[in-house]
Amino acid sequence: MSDIDLPCIDYQKVNSWIKGEEDDGVQRENNFPEPGSEWFVISMKWLKKWKILAGIDQGFLDSENIGPVDSSDIIIDNNDIWKEDNEFFIKSGLLLGEDYEIVPPKAWSYFITTFGANQTIKRYSVQFSEDNTQVEITYKPLKVFYIMRSELKTENPVIVYVPHKSEIGDIMTKLRSLYKTKNNQHVDKNYIRLWHLDPKISIEQFKENIKKSTKIFPGKFLKEKLMLEDAEVADDDVIAAELKSSYITWSFNNPNDTDVCKYCSKAISKYIKCSCGRFKYCDSTCIENDRISHRCSDRNSYSESDARFLSPSPSSRNGIAGLQNLGNTCFMNSGLQCMSNTYPISQYLLNDDFLEDINYENPLGTQGQIVKEYAYLIRELWYGSNTYVSPWKFKRALAKFAPQFSGFHQQDSQEMLSFLLDGLHEDLNRVKKKPYVSQIDIAGLTDQDAAKAFWNVHTQRNQSIIIDLMYGQYRSEVECPECHNVSLAFDPFLMLALPIPSKEQVSLDVYYVSYSEDKTPLKIKILVNKNYNWKTVNEEIAKIIQTQNSIIFGIVSGQSLEKLGNLEKIENNKMLFAYEIPDAGSDEAFIILEFVKESSNYMYPQGETAGYPRLFKVSKNATLQQIHYFIYLYVMWLFGEDSKSSNDFQNSFPLLFPSIYTLKLVNPNKKRYTYYSSFSSACPYCHDQKCMNCKLPYDEETLQDYLNKFPDGNLKLELNFSSNYNSQMLKKLKEANLHEKYQETAQRHQDQKEASITLDDCLNLFSTREQLDEHNNSWCSKCKEHVRGIKKMDIFKLPKILIIHLKRFKQVGHYNSKNSKKVEFPMEELDMGKYALADTGIYDLYAVSNHYGALGGGHYTAYCRNYFDKKWYHFDDNSVSTVRDPQTKIIDSAAYVLFYMKRD
Repeated sequence: MSDIDLPCIDYQKVNSWIKGEEDDGVQRENNFPEPGSEWFVISMKWLKKWKILAGIDQGFLDSENIGPVDSSDIIIDNNDIWKEDNEFFIKSGLLLGEDYEIVPPKAWSYFITTFGANQTIKRYSVQFSEDNTQVEITYKPLKVFYIMRSELKTENPVIVYVPHKSEIGDIMTKLRSLYKTKNNQHVDKNYIRLWHLDPKISIEQFKENIKKSTKIFPGKFLKEKLMLEDAEVADDDVIAAELKSSYITWSFNNPNDTDVCKYCSKAISKYIKCSCGRFKYCDSTCIENDRISHRCSDRNSYSESDARFLSPSPSSRNGIAGLQNLGNTCFMNSGLQCMSNTYPISQYLLNDDFLEDINYENPLGTQGQIVKEYAYLIRELWYGSNTYVSPWKFKRALAKFAPQFSGFHQQDSQEMLSFLLDGLHEDLNRVKKKPYVSQIDIAGLTDQDAAKAFWNVHTQRNQSIIIDLMYGQYRSEVECPECHNVSLAFDPFLMLALPIPSKEQVSLDVYYVSYSEDKTPLKIKILVNKNYNWKTVNEEIAKIIQTQNSIIFGIVSGQSLEKLGNLEKIENNKMLFAYEIPDAGSDEAFIILEFVKESSNYMYPQGETAGYPRLFKVSKNATLQQIHYFIYLYVMWLFGEDSKSSNDFQNSFPLLFPSIYTLKLVNPNKKRYTYYSSFSSACPYCHDQKCMNCKLPYDEETLQDYLNKFPDGNLKLELNFSSNYNSQMLKKLKEANLHEKYQETAQRHQDQKEASITLDDCLNLFSTREQLDEHNNSWCSKCKEHVRGIKKMDIFKLPKILIIHLKRFKQVGHYNSKNSKKVEFPMEELDMGKYALADTGIYDLYAVSNHYGALGGGHYTAYCRNYFDKKWYHFDDNSVSTVRDPQTKIIDSAAYVLFYMKRD
């Protein structure tokens, strides 16, 4: 050991800090970190190694030396990035808990003290809105040109990463520092100005302007106190850092000496004024674009003075325009394009019919902000002439209503659509004062009358174009499994959320360990149904392995066999072993043998995992000397070496051991620990509070004497090889042979995963009776208690516009998953009358929101059918293209939210 006085820290305690438990270093409220609190980012790749070392997760390590904290796999590596030496930037699209973890200072202090770190990635929690605080993991990339003497200092823009909540002044300071680092040239704080290049001007056009020494900058001047998010700079936009010195003039005219457009902030030499004459604009397009924030008349007229700007023109895009990605906003763009092509709603907005319906007094609404900004955006998409639109104002309005959309993390298009439609409804709710409604009594009523009663109550408080066109009605019943009382409800729905049925089985890898025939475990793959138990697993194994002996199952975590016997389910991150072993008589017991290689590092005295655990049957009357010899014979047989006779073994035991290995009794009360760990109770064998597993005595005591001390009646031994033992020999203990049908079974499982299903399958599963789980108990009015009711859902009334949400994403605990199965759905003549109890309707598809890639990242696009030309278009942020083979392209595994229109 060491004389160094180090603190005792339990692995489980550190893990609890990582999970946010017992962390007194950070104030928490509603699971959000306190604004301004300090956090550190660690790669899950390294953290998983630590968890294996700690015994928290299962697995094997090549070495007990896992090295310093290394997060290089999650860091952006790009030579075009300008940064300081101690700056590190995280790749976008990574998932918390899968790709990286955020740890508080207490946990980071432990890691850096114990292991050191190749990188320190510090981040702070940021308050993006009043109710939304996030740890800002990924920063915003800026494309920056440095300009001095009307010359570009770099051929191409450099990339600089900054926090989203930066002031322009902070960015100026950073750019000055980076310029000095790269060019060894100081820039005075008064000799830098920032400009935002007009996104519609290409970099090549900008370079040409610079060559011509154009004095008017083609874009906006960025004031020092302006917040970056208010500057409306998208990830692909360009920032110009204009530099000067005491003897060099500015490259561009002073913005204070130049007329500036009220809408786009461009410097302008020629301008036009709005109707009231108060503001100057580039042209009529900027006047039109600014009409929401500035009107020359009152708020309700909207109005005659600028009506000429609201009508379509020959250059109008008619909805065939893209949306700029503002920074991980493809989810929003996808949903907005689908809604834009929901033409009955868009037409209602384009015709200004919504103005009379705005409910400025509704406390659940946004006083018209959402609907106004959305209407403004729809006008740009349909009446504007630009090939793409930047939806900054809409995003800000949405974030005020739904704070979770205030940051720049990737979000879910379906959730965005749900909040948008809810916001539009509340802003347009024609019910100015919502009445109190009493509980509905439908006893004795027919389904038709009961449904009507529910709908009437709903519309007493909710009336809008969203309700009129997009809401349907469910029939849901819940039956008590005890008294069979049925409760009935007819609730409204906006989206039809359909589960995707699984036709695949659960795939299990099983390590089969023969009792006598083979030294190496056999890795087999079996397929079982989701409700499997140990009997079904045993039956599947029996189909592959022919044996007369019994099979005992074991769960292995890390180096330890932690459970033995019949199992109900296999836990995550655990390995399933099947040990073939003859039936044990009453005078026999099992010995569990685990393999460890002695560690040369004092910080890891427990050693490193050396192989898969083995299981043996031994007489209870066997002496400890006999057990020593039995294990010795097994090891020699396992490694193919000659063994000594019993007498020679006994005579040479003091000399042989522990030079080859030491056989130890595993302390069942021992925690997986390092030099920093502590223990909760003493070893039952030696009674030492800090026993690291005591040596198995070499004497005449019997196995029975020790079994009485072991909790489950089986003896667990640890074979601890010396640190200088042949590593190549030890590798054999970790080997496993693949069964000859392993790949065939794996392919069969893959075929099941890839098998497509139909929308009919989803609709049928939706209406299937199911028993609620313990987390969703229902109240039985007769039994007067919560029960696991049996629920059945049906569609009762169909909406004019049907939105179908395919439930691809699932979260179980901390684990997220995506179902990427292809669902076949009709593009025309979807007959929903088959699934509605009291309604009929034939529907045609007109829009699809797609998601590609993994949960939390990936990319969203949309397919939409234009109302006027009836063609399908692919909307991928600011890019729009015609779909040449709609049937093939659109019906895809990426389809996530489907939009259908009911035929008249």
